[in-house]
Amino acid sequence: MKYLSLLLSPLLFGQIHLADRKADGDPGLEWMRGAHGLAVSPDGRHCYVPGSLDHGLTVFAIDHFSGELTFVEAHQDGMAPITSLASVRGVVVSPDGKHVYTAALTDSAVTVFSRDSVSGALTLVQAIFDLDTGGSFNGLGGAMSVDISPDGNHVYVGARSDDSIVAFSRDTMTGALALIGVYTNLSGIITGLDGVEDICVSPDGNHVYAAAETDQALAAFSRDPITGALAFVASYFDGVGGIDGLGCANELAISPDGLNVYAVGQYGAPSAPFCTSGFDDWLAVFSRNPATGALTYLETISPVDFNFPINCGGVASDAGVGVSLDGQYLYATVPWHAAIVQMDRNSSNGMLTPFSDLCADLSDPNAIIDLISTTRVTIGPHNQRLYMGSLSPGTALVFETDAYHTFREEVANWPGLNIASLLSLFNASLAP
Repeated sequence: MKYLSLLLSPLLFGQIHLADRKADGDPGLEWMRGAHGLAVSPDGRHCYVPGSLDHGLTVFAIDHFSGELTFVEAHQDGMAPITSLASVRGVVVSPDGKHVYTAALTDSAVTVFSRDSVSGALTLVQAIFDLDTGGSFNGLGGAMSVDISPDGNHVYVGARSDDSIVAFSRDTMTGALALIGVYTNLSGIITGLDGVEDICVSPDGNHVYAAAETDQALAAFSRDPITGALAFVASYFDGVGGIDGLGCANELAISPDGLNVYAVGQYGAPSAPFCTSGFDDWLAVFSRNPATGALTYLETISPVDFNFPINCGGVASDAGVGVSLDGQYLYATVPWHAAIVQMDRNSSNGMLTPFSDLCADLSDPNAIIDLISTTRVTIGPHNQRLYMGSLSPGTALVFETDAYHTFREEVANWPGLNIASLLSLFNASLAP
């Protein structure tokens, strides 16, 4: 049977195609402008889209088979009891699926919601603002990103204005947070946190990494798995020690095996003149020492490696990057070229080989114009789809590849087959 051979091959293999698109202004949809850094629940049932320009958080249900998004609800800053979503940028769902956490740039706040596992609906639990962190520590200023440890016990927030990472302990029953500590650039030996844009906890939970746009750097910290406290390990700057590709660094991804760290920045970046990236780099590849957390620079990938058509042009905005759950592929956005690209990942050393791309050719009336301002990349929790936000007009985008699309078609045309049980048979779970 043809579908069996497809199932045995990677389901994220092949050319990328748009599976669904939901945009601000569609019937019943608003508060999605500035869509940024969306998150998918671990069970693959729901998608959470922060609209930074509309100060809103939109919830969608995901159709397991088609990937289509269906509106559930939306929350906006200023609508009681919500007061902590102004310029919301970061969002993450806890590993147990019980809670959703957001980081809001203008409000300098982190918000905690409980999540209904059936409907995906959210209920406010807690909001923590910058001055609430206590003492002389005002570490949440310009909160941009949020991540949670794999064990679900600790939450980390990256704050751009305060050049800080704020660590919280998490009550796994209520979702409520309690301050552990604030780690600020140039405090003691800490460097590489000026303009923190993104943070990422390693899959083994032993380290936390930050991408800093102003410093054009990565910073590495070790993590105490019991207390959640961090200790500075090292920082890595663009142009220092042969490192290239960290200009305007704004997002990180760590391979599932924990052996590589990937960072992307604003390629070209005319909107950020302090960047050194120019037009010669965009994605930096590092190997990671799982024992110490230290990084070693390997290579830089440039968009010129993809030979985009001349009509594929976008804007300089935050790029995005994600690694497939099997570690075989890396996906990244290139807003300057209105594109998303796929690269083969060498499992032995983590180095990349360009494989395919999809760009918005403005001469094509059917072009996916949203690619002009795509941001972060989210891999579906079961490895079959990609999710992205687009800043303007404010869209949630769902992509799938040739392999999975063909697999779905084969299953749909085979009487009596159930896609969930078939995937389970091969030790894979149903994907969003």
